[in-house]
Amino acid sequence: MRSYPNALCSTPAAAVPQLVFRKSLTVARTEIALSEAILAAGLGPVALRRSLRPVAEASERAHVPHVGPPPRHRPQNNTVLHWRAHGLPIRTHKTPVADLHYIGRELESMAGGEHTVVVFTIWAHFTTHPLDNYIRRLATIRRAVRSLLQRAPRTLVAIKTANTGYKDVYGSDWLSWQLDLILRAMFRNLPVVFIDAWQMTSCHYSPDNIHPPRPVVMNEVDLLLSFVCPQ
Repeated sequence: MRSYPNALCSTPAAAVPQLVFRKSLTVARTEIALSEAILAAGLGPVALRRSLRPVAEASERAHVPHVGPPPRHRPQNNTVLHWRAHGLPIRTHKTPVADLHYIGRELESMAGGEHTVVVFTIWAHFTTHPLDNYIRRLATIRRAVRSLLQRAPRTLVAIKTANTGYKDVYGSDWLSWQLDLILRAMFRNLPVVFIDAWQMTSCHYSPDNIHPPRPVVMNEVDLLLSFVCPQ
């Protein structure tokens, strides 16, 4: 089974020299070509899709407006990328209900393996719901993640945390922070990695925005790829 330190710390764990996020407590940042990554699936709302979009663009220049699953296949590098929005609740444009799959069920249908990377995030669309609903959803996902890692221990599972910038009638950084703490606590004892978007956005100079600017997104992708291709 892969072993990764969980990024669940109470002190600053990173620096941003020259706009490059360096997380000292997790893994040394490795700059690699995007085409070297082998990615399988991304599950979550638009924030995760924006993080994975540069990887998809490096594989195939295209934009898909719906909520999933838009595959990106690059045969010459043997890489495939799938993205899908998580199930309800979700605040988005009109979309077929058939396209909304719950993360737990998607994970249960995956074979996993050494060359499979699963990335998911789930929090932003829950700021208007009771915490009990969120906890129950995460518990279901946790069981699915644990089952996936039991049948395919070499699978890399990455979780994008919440980020700052929620200045909206539907939410705030205070509500997001509560969800973020629950998210980290739920998965802290499993061999998963965290893409710490909260630290990235809280220390960035850009204006508050629930969807961080491209420099932050690219740092999220780089941090993810440092786990995918650590050498």
